[in-house]
Amino acid sequence: ADENIPGLVSAKAPGTPARRSLWEPVEHPVTNVLYAIIGVSSVVLWIIDCPLSTRPCSILFKPLTDSKKVQAFFGKLRLPYVWAERALTKIMFKDPGDTAHMRLLLYVWFVVVPFHVYLHYVYQWGYDLKTVGMMIALSTVNYGPSFATAKAFFGLIHLEGHAAWRGGLMKRPFWFLERSAEWMWTPIQGALPEGPRTFHVCMHHKYFNNLDDLTCTLFYDRASKKDFFLKFMPRMYVLRTLGFGMLYHFYLKKSWKNFKRQVVAMVWVYAQVALAALLQPTWLPVIHMLAMQLVYTMFYFVNEWGMHAFIDPLESNNPFLEKNTTILPDTNYQSEAYHLSHHAKNTSYAAKDKYKEQKFYEVEVNTDKNRRQYNCFSGMVYLDLFKKLMKADFDSLAEHLVLSKNVEMSHKEKVELLKRRTRKFDYRSYTQEFLESRGFYGPLMHVE
Repeated sequence: ADENIPGLVSAKAPGTPARRSLWEPVEHPVTNVLYAIIGVSSVVLWIIDCPLSTRPCSILFKPLTDSKKVQAFFGKLRLPYVWAERALTKIMFKDPGDTAHMRLLLYVWFVVVPFHVYLHYVYQWGYDLKTVGMMIALSTVNYGPSFATAKAFFGLIHLEGHAAWRGGLMKRPFWFLERSAEWMWTPIQGALPEGPRTFHVCMHHKYFNNLDDLTCTLFYDRASKKDFFLKFMPRMYVLRTLGFGMLYHFYLKKSWKNFKRQVVAMVWVYAQVALAALLQPTWLPVIHMLAMQLVYTMFYFVNEWGMHAFIDPLESNNPFLEKNTTILPDTNYQSEAYHLSHHAKNTSYAAKDKYKEQKFYEVEVNTDKNRRQYNCFSGMVYLDLFKKLMKADFDSLAEHLVLSKNVEMSHKEKVELLKRRTRKFDYRSYTQEFLESRGFYGPLMHVE
């Protein structure tokens, strides 16, 4: 029962009523219909696009993963490339351990971007099977088998965005290539290049999913299909992907440098869409770009939803611990291994940060004497976690929950804990003083 939750007494103490959050969703018939159209369209496009773009790629590469002879043959061919890749990393990157990111950059520069330029500005689109094949080919190049390439790309632009505040990734002679993937790959998805550097760091990390964060999940039931597909995700498409919410935020904060960056990013992306409309005989390329934009938004916020799904403001006074979902690294090699550490230390997620994040996580969790249960799971990835949330399958989630040190809980207690941490947060029932003391208003770190 709520009465037994630690912190409830101080939360209900007399004080100033909570001020209305700027980003609290407003229910209106017009916006409800608009969000429903965006949400349903995104789901339909996701269902159509996923098998068409990722399945052929998986089938194509299956012999390479199953046949030992084929693996041995390509392994010999790959060896010189890997050597060259490592050499380039040492020459160009500050951190010689970022070989995986060098590989992605080469793929962006020499495969993805040339194909994008040819398809949208040179190749003439028509209502024929060849054009359909070209669309599937571009999606395949972008996403890869089972979205593996897209996941890696998100990791790369995320890294570039954080590293931009710490002197960048590249050595001085190669400064002009800094954040090149962010500016070259994201427009293909219809996303804004400045999202990782300015908005993600200066909004999401600065306010960290609290009531001043545009991407806050507190306003929603995180185990509700309706809340995600018809409310949160469509709203994020308008405010985050299209960039209007970002512009509004920086305007209110009078952060003119970031405001200018967002304007430049929006002009860069929408100019490419306009150019495609001018050079092509049909509107199909523009429609295709908008479709990829919706799929991008769905893909991005499916993971974001899982990363910040379990929140309980009454259990802890440490916002970095109570609003994070961590997947242990041995089961999730592509996503953030220590999400808790990443936010608490605002790490750039480069190779050199891995050891720091791991040590921070181990120290925080293993030395906690307050018997707090962290939102930590194993044996799954964020997409698995999202699927179980959409099914409200708390029994399965409880089985994957990793108990913190000095914590003992029955299966039933785990289920009740997870249910409590995913419900909609009625912040108006608490005082402003309590919410500020728990980090639910105002910046939690200064990163600008």
